[in-house]
Amino acid sequence: MSRPQGAAADCGGPDSRRLFFALWPDARLREQVMRTARPIAALAPGRLQQPQQWHVTLVFLGAVPATRVPDAHEAASAVRAEPFELTLDTVEYWRRAGIVCLTARQTPPALERLVVALRDELDQRGFATEQRTYRPHLTLARRMRPPPEFPALEPLIWPATEFVLVESTFGALGSIYTVLADWKLLG
Repeated sequence: MSRPQGAAADCGGPDSRRLFFALWPDARLREQVMRTARPIAALAPGRLQQPQQWHVTLVFLGAVPATRVPDAHEAASAVRAEPFELTLDTVEYWRRAGIVCLTARQTPPALERLVVALRDELDQRGFATEQRTYRPHLTLARRMRPPPEFPALEPLIWPATEFVLVESTFGALGSIYTVLADWKLLG
């Protein structure tokens, strides 16, 4: 069985772009994340993500042929979702991936509806999207060993009023994320 063009498992080619949809923090929220990340990063060796890389992925597309990027835009433009608040209130170490994340104890229903609507619109346009249960997280650090204990976390309240399409490229220092477009959450 062949995959639709733009499937997440697609290895891409020279004309492909690595894309994902995400919530993108503003400067105030990035500063709050930095205050949270510093003491966590001091607990164990690893690589702290750069602040310009912080985001909460909604839907990962992977390698998408450049000719299909307008289809991804069209899908996002068709989504109708309301603004919401996401509370990142837990620090977790994911051993298999070797990452430390900020996660939410509870996923806001409006966020779940946004992810479902985005997946549906993308699926209708032939993109293969992940269908497992959505779990919002913000990756703080990679290649970490588990610390003995995480410090108490002051919850981060993220007022989500838009979502973005991001392109990931590889540079000398790792991944570089560029926001290509944004869509307001209006309800």
